[in-house]
Amino acid sequence: MKAVARPLDLLLCLALVACAAPGTSAGQPSPTPAASEPTGLRFAIFGGGGAHLDWMVAETRAYDEAHDAVTVEVTQDTFYGPEIPYPKLQERYFEEDPDLVSGFIGGSLRPDAEAGRFLDLTDLWEELGLEDAVPASVAELASVDGRRYWIPTLAQWNPVFYNTDAFATAGLEVPTSWEDLLAACATLRGAGVEQPIAQSGGEDWRPPAARWFSAINLAVNGPELHEQLALGQVAWTDERVRSVFTYWRQLVDAGCYEEPVPQAYSDAIGRLSDGRAAMLNLGEWIYESALL
Repeated sequence: MKAVARPLDLLLCLALVACAAPGTSAGQPSPTPAASEPTGLRFAIFGGGGAHLDWMVAETRAYDEAHDAVTVEVTQDTFYGPEIPYPKLQERYFEEDPDLVSGFIGGSLRPDAEAGRFLDLTDLWEELGLEDAVPASVAELASVDGRRYWIPTLAQWNPVFYNTDAFATAGLEVPTSWEDLLAACATLRGAGVEQPIAQSGGEDWRPPAARWFSAINLAVNGPELHEQLALGQVAWTDERVRSVFTYWRQLVDAGCYEEPVPQAYSDAIGRLSDGRAAMLNLGEWIYESALL
């Protein structure tokens, strides 16, 4: 079996951010140390998977080794669980007072930028030429009211993986439209596939269950409304949001799911790998735990 990923959406997942150092105000530089004193930096890393964390730590260690005058102290966490505990992020980011932090940019960090908890890095963007190097859509995610607060370092893409053997057995091409996807579910079931689309999002880690909502909302309503919904500026009863659930229901009615209860993500990956499922919407980090 070979599992292939078809891109569904692209989400920036990690950005370096700068916080005020002890004894300084947000937006003000730290005192410059004497030339003979090594500069100490505290870097709190919020990771998104094993490979992601390993890469961040390795890059930080390489920088540390290449700069004798700088000592980097790293703390790291993967805050994944039934819910991502925002109060824990607040504690790590601000109460422990690091110099640099990393994390997913966008909705949850916007209030902190608006409250002045992050340094304004707009001038640094210009100095490093990031305005020309970073796509405008990504730069917007790293901004609040036109000012840059985060520096993107890597992107996480959330594709639909599909089992090529299951598709070949059913005589199917990869769906390129919503109608093709709905029709493929019926064809796959007719070919003996138990679950045309595996659902990841069991009790061990629920957030993936919402990936279909996010993907459909972005496709139907666009990123601006998606952000407004996340910020509470658009009600969940808005007709545009209701339309997303109408589309999502079509996947259920078309028999795309074997059962309404999502599986643990490891179970969903296993079903995709052995052919019990034909598709799975999950992050690219599936490569860390699947034999494809």
